[in-house]
Amino acid sequence: MPRYRTHFRLDVPKGIDASVGLTLDDDRSRAWRAQIFLNGWNLGQHVNDVGPKHPPYLRKERPRGGDTLALAVLSDGTTLSGPRDVRLTLLDCAAGGAPVAPVDSPGR
Repeated sequence: MPRYRTHFRLDVPKGIDASVGLTLDDDRSRAWRAQIFLNGWNLGQHVNDVGPKHPPYLRKERPRGGDTLALAVLSDGTTLSGPRDVRLTLLDCAAGGAPVAPVDSPGR
């Protein structure tokens, strides 16, 4: 099972509420799925050969700090597996927003 992991840092200005999504692009003929984890929390899954899709929302646990994004890719082996392109996508942005406090993931 291929695993992908990266660390990134958002720098959202104070007073701005920015919704960020995860975009996974690939040829739809490739049958694979990925479990999506942000800071140890399972946010759901992406199924590549099923559509239409919308980028999953990444909740902003650390809007001005470091985050760890991990994907666990599953496939039956009949096609190549794993995303061709992975990127963060700005879904929406507005002034305001509620304060957000870090929450430890289970098992920590």
